Amino acid sequence: MSWKIIVDSTCNLKTLRNKTDKEILFEKVPIVINLGEEVYIDKEDIDTELFISDMHLHEGKISTACASPEVYLNTFYGAKNIIVLSLSSGLSGSYNSAVMAQEIYQDAYPDANVFVYDTLSCAGEIDLLVMKAEELIEAGKSFSEVIEGIKAYHKHTDILFCLANMDNLVKNGRIKPIIGKVIGLLHVRLIGGRTLDGKLEPLHKRKGKKRALKSLLEELDKAGYHGGRVSIMQVATDEDANSLKQEILEKYPNAEVTIQSPSAVCCVYGGEEGILIGFEKNLAESC
Repeated sequence: MSWKIIVDSTCNLKTLRNKTDKEILFEKVPIVINLGEEVYIDKEDIDTELFISDMHLHEGKISTACASPEVYLNTFYGAKNIIVLSLSSGLSGSYNSAVMAQEIYQDAYPDANVFVYDTLSCAGEIDLLVMKAEELIEAGKSFSEVIEGIKAYHKHTDILFCLANMDNLVKNGRIKPIIGKVIGLLHVRLIGGRTLDGKLEPLHKRKGKKRALKSLLEELDKAGYHGGRVSIMQVATDEDANSLKQEILEKYPNAEVTIQSPSAVCCVYGGEEGILIGFEKNLAESC
């Protein structure tokens, strides 16, 4: 029985682990990025270094657009069981597009199993949900068991971010230029997480890299991380990501920490040196 796991390009995984002979396909739906009149399709072959350079040179507004229902629909073909793990509906229209595609597909193929899930998150947390979905499928679970397993696991995952550069927030009118400039001059970094309804919220600010990274580790502990999986992504460099990985492994030697290369859309919202961390929490309670 064939399976397909579908995500959008905020997920930073490139492939599945493929630890068994189960037929599991993995497909990513690209988000579109507009730098003025230049249009970038966030596919695997995009040169992120060149994109980051173009992004820095662009002085105008940067916008993104989710894939249309038609684009999602075209990814559904070729599998009996389809799992869509969508970027938060609180951040994008991706979930709505996927739901519309599901309705069209199941009208045409009523015997197909399609599950569209609003992750209420992005990046590293979606990475973890993909890994869990693959594990459940490889374990021989039924479609309904995989769905319930993903939902149960999701109660024990979360995301944190640390932003070092506010330029894109200024360009998009999210913060005033003078505030962005002052934050840059003072080397302030913004630490944050996500709300229960899938929006990103700031928690506090820290001046300097060392204080920010220390605060990020403290937030991990406060959120309930006690070892387990962590998926880290950093824009334009992996220096701080590697430091975080080492700090986590020193405290939790059996932790499974991976560092992923960022997609272009994560570069837009993460900004240069921005960090996004997906992690497991309170696993002793369940899963």
